[in-house]
Amino acid sequence: MEILSVGKKIKRARIYKGYTLKELCGDKLSVSKLSCIENDKIQAEEEVLLYIAKRLGLDYDYLVQDIEKQITENIQECKKNADGYKYIEELNYNLEVAIECGYNDLAFEIIHSIFSWFIDKKNSKECHKYLTRYYELGTKIRGMRYLMFMDIGDFIYLNDEYVQALGYYETTLRYIEDNKIEDKDVYYSAMFKKANCLIFLNRLEEAFELISEMENGVDFVSDSYLRARALGILGIVKYKQTKNIEETYPFILQGIEIAEKEPEKFATIVYCYMNLFHKVGCNELALIYCNKILEIEAQLNQEQKISYIIFVLEVFMKNEMYDDILNICNSHIDQVIAADNNIFTEKMYYFKAKALEKSGEYRSAEIYYSLSLDILLKTGSKHEICQRYFEIGNMYYEMKNTVDAIKYLNFSMNIKEEL
Repeated sequence: MEILSVGKKIKRARIYKGYTLKELCGDKLSVSKLSCIENDKIQAEEEVLLYIAKRLGLDYDYLVQDIEKQITENIQECKKNADGYKYIEELNYNLEVAIECGYNDLAFEIIHSIFSWFIDKKNSKECHKYLTRYYELGTKIRGMRYLMFMDIGDFIYLNDEYVQALGYYETTLRYIEDNKIEDKDVYYSAMFKKANCLIFLNRLEEAFELISEMENGVDFVSDSYLRARALGILGIVKYKQTKNIEETYPFILQGIEIAEKEPEKFATIVYCYMNLFHKVGCNELALIYCNKILEIEAQLNQEQKISYIIFVLEVFMKNEMYDDILNICNSHIDQVIAADNNIFTEKMYYFKAKALEKSGEYRSAEIYYSLSLDILLKTGSKHEICQRYFEIGNMYYEMKNTVDAIKYLNFSMNIKEEL
């Protein structure tokens, strides 16, 4: 993974072999020239590099591989194991080298991968750290700029700022159309997300027209995964228009029927339906899909399982299903902790604390609130921390513990004044 210039490779191998500059040079080249080659001040001729590779026992292809190609290969290698934070560390290392060497295309590709990874993890705090640099690189890479618009739209959407997110999705679509870019995946994804924003902004007719327009495209209709998702959105729009759940079933059942033909995507589509129904307030349908997720849990990979279960808990929390929450927490908490994801671990501790509190087990709730708060203070926003202090203070108030109730409510009020 380490990236070395030709000169650095020669110098490192020479020192490892125990050669002085003069010993390596022999009668083939001067000491001053070899010194310049090692310090990357001049480029060596092919015959010189062949000689050096032979003397040092280096593979010639490895020796002459330039930094740009090393970064490209590193990126491909990183993508084979994109599960943990080690992936981000390696990408960051390559990002710094790419920027230092002026490889803006590669730097943009890397930062797009980093940003997308944190979006998938729903970690807006980490995304925010990369925004300025992403903008800077985006101004230098015209052809791929639409990916930056899309990513920033996703970042804003993640924070439920639908007006601003809508603007970025529209910019993405406009950029793709104006520049005649052939990227149907991003194009249709932007249209979906634009439709979602329109739903949350209660612009239902526009959302319905947009998705109906997508249905009319030949390529779109042939993609079963996209069609299943579109049918889900049409069902949601119909529900928002009529408030009649029965009128949504034809869309949803058709979408599920299509999705079931592609098992590897089925869970993603079910999750998509669950998420959207939850956000638009159709709890009855959201709960149906929560139960469907629990039924197919064994088919999910570890990352899917944890992220989907966390969302199921959010839906159950909204519906005050505390016994179910406690059962799920007890059966999944070890898996979540083992995944070494602070955001998911914090949420699991919080859900368990809340369920214990509602069942009157205050002492146990205290422990899990404390565990949750320790992580939230490191990873959460001021708004989240303020709300958590308030909830803990309220619990102590219910426990008749006036001292701790006042302490945590004061913490909450102090942060609220800063917001």
